[in-house]
Amino acid sequence: MKRIIAFVLCVIMLISPLQVLGAVRNDYFSDLKVGLDSMAASSVTLTLNGDYLVDNVLQPSGTSITLSVLNGMVSFNGKTYTELSVVPVQMQTTISIKSGSRNYKYRGSFIFKVRNNLILPINIIGVEDYLKGVVPHEMGESSHIEALKAQAVAARCYALSNKGKHRKDGYDLCDGVDCQVYRGYNESYVNSIKAVDDTKGVLMTYNENIISAYFSSSNGGYTEASGNAWSVQLPYLISKPDPFDNVIWPFTSSNGTPGAIELKGSDTDITKDTVEKRLKNKGVLLEGEKFLRIDLSSIVKNESGRVANMDIIYLDVNGNEVRKSLKKEWPRIALALRSAMFDISYDEANDLYTFTGRGYGHGVGLSQIGARNRALAGQKYDEILRFYYEGANIINVSNNIVFVNVNNDKLIAGDTLQAEIITQTRSTDTLYKFELIKDGAIINPNSSYTGEYIFNYQLTLEGDYVLKTYIKNINSTNDFDELRQVSLKVFKPLAISGLTLDKNIVYEKKPVNLNIVTEGGSGELLYKFEIYKDGNIVYEQDYGNTGTLNYVPENVGEYIVKVTVKDENDSSGKELSYETKFNVIKEVSRGSEFILKKGSKNEKVAELQKALNTLMYNIGTPTGYFGDKTYNAVVSYQKRKGLKATGEVDDKLYGKIIEDAKKFSKAKLNFTRTLKFGMKGEDVKKLQAALNSIGYKVGNPTGYFGSATKSAVMKLQKAKKLKVTGVVDKATVNAINGDIHLIS
Repeated sequence: MKRIIAFVLCVIMLISPLQVLGAVRNDYFSDLKVGLDSMAASSVTLTLNGDYLVDNVLQPSGTSITLSVLNGMVSFNGKTYTELSVVPVQMQTTISIKSGSRNYKYRGSFIFKVRNNLILPINIIGVEDYLKGVVPHEMGESSHIEALKAQAVAARCYALSNKGKHRKDGYDLCDGVDCQVYRGYNESYVNSIKAVDDTKGVLMTYNENIISAYFSSSNGGYTEASGNAWSVQLPYLISKPDPFDNVIWPFTSSNGTPGAIELKGSDTDITKDTVEKRLKNKGVLLEGEKFLRIDLSSIVKNESGRVANMDIIYLDVNGNEVRKSLKKEWPRIALALRSAMFDISYDEANDLYTFTGRGYGHGVGLSQIGARNRALAGQKYDEILRFYYEGANIINVSNNIVFVNVNNDKLIAGDTLQAEIITQTRSTDTLYKFELIKDGAIINPNSSYTGEYIFNYQLTLEGDYVLKTYIKNINSTNDFDELRQVSLKVFKPLAISGLTLDKNIVYEKKPVNLNIVTEGGSGELLYKFEIYKDGNIVYEQDYGNTGTLNYVPENVGEYIVKVTVKDENDSSGKELSYETKFNVIKEVSRGSEFILKKGSKNEKVAELQKALNTLMYNIGTPTGYFGDKTYNAVVSYQKRKGLKATGEVDDKLYGKIIEDAKKFSKAKLNFTRTLKFGMKGEDVKKLQAALNSIGYKVGNPTGYFGSATKSAVMKLQKAKKLKVTGVVDKATVNAINGDIHLIS
């Protein structure tokens, strides 16, 4: 609703208990149907900015669709429909609608039908998303955030209190000034979006009923009582001074932003002929009747200074002089003036009425100019609303998730996951749901809404999990009112597989690195080292987070190393120990501890061959014998790393190859199924991460194989000269792994 046009709004703030009627909750939590009258046309073009179901058939993001009228029905793709449905696959996607020169984006679902031989889009959308297309076009995106919040509350309550206004047309509200100006979703209006989000669910009541909260552009410094403007006096809409609104005629003020209040109106100097035209235009005078004069002595004003009565004198069709009294808002409406807060003078010589005054609109309830100025002066939006709607109570009908409390996001197989949804309030009309997801599938039974906000589940398998938590009001028709998710990782129980030394021979007074090798565990391990010689402890290092110890033995002889390990994320506090021995001798040589080259044959060669196979050098079955294939693979590796191509492997190069193999093994893809458009799962998420890493960007990995993922796969297939299908088969996996290998 724009400027001078009055509209019902309900305003509120936070903090009060939920005391609003059940019917109000039903309206708040159910979707609105908004008829886009301004977008109705004989033909409209849709662009899908996400995947949608069009007549229950999946259409990928980027698809362009043209709808037209054929025999009084919607024509699409060779078929005709009484109603055509367009439903998003995922929330928060948008659809662009082009109708003539208008082009806007919208969230939510759509029904398209024919009315008056035009395609009429009907947007089915939640009230909060709807408001994000209203606020910037009512108050203006550049307004102070607190003023925008006040406007957001106004628009929210207007939508709820007027729901069903256009029921006879097949929808709840229109998108024009008859309801509220609604222009879809524009992510650049960040201030308006924040204002809506920050006031989510906020309403205002009086005697437990939602108030009728009117607003106008400017009250001219004095609010008007509703009974003075219209027939009913509401206790919260009273007349009182407003020092934050000082708009005086004439004026023009617009900053050019969407919804900016353009304070401009009729001329202040009006001839008798112009007065007569305006009176006839508003139906005050009929054709054939002639305006004579305004009786200035008949003017009566209210406390606010607005004209409450004004008589006009005219000749009827029979030539009889008649007096007609214009009361309440009619002096302003009949003369098309900016407000009823005016004075009149008459220049008989020039036959000219001069109007001077203040304000813009009816002046009842919130003043947009006043709200802006109050916000600039430091008032919060609840203060602004309490001034304009005296005695109204502030409530909030929504309930939000504050956070999800889990006992740990890193657990050990066999542990019990404990989670609790923490909400703003614990109310009996809030329902909760938990979904524990592994490999794209929900694994917990009975994942439906209940009144239970605590969740316990024993985790028996290692891997990545996602816990999705939902809340919804018991009256809500939405799938959920809010969703939060927590990523979890479950590890195999910790085990110690050995303790290694970085040298085959340990020399007196020379450093040796001791490394404890573990399997499983969360990766957040604590290690304690103890070294004994001749039954005495010669070194002790208390628990720390490194599993490697650099130790310098002072004397020759046998040493015993004892390492104790525990997992910080193991709630049982279990400790594991491991012991090994090593001998220390006097140094007899220098240089590298070992060299692997052609003809070498030992276990280290076998480990080297395994690592080279992992790095895709394809030596074949590891034999432990350093032959030509191993030599050629080592040379290739050295060249790729910019090293001297000797074909020989010392201890440092050996360690580097082993480490690279571990990194590549972790990064490469290992799929158990063919992946394609529309699929979901952790394997899809890993695919998306891999594509991002090799330059085929798909955005944030979501686990859903949508249009962006398919496009990236097709680009890779084309670049690798594979069959371009957008389907991830074995050949595509190998191509991706090849690129990962090149950058590893």
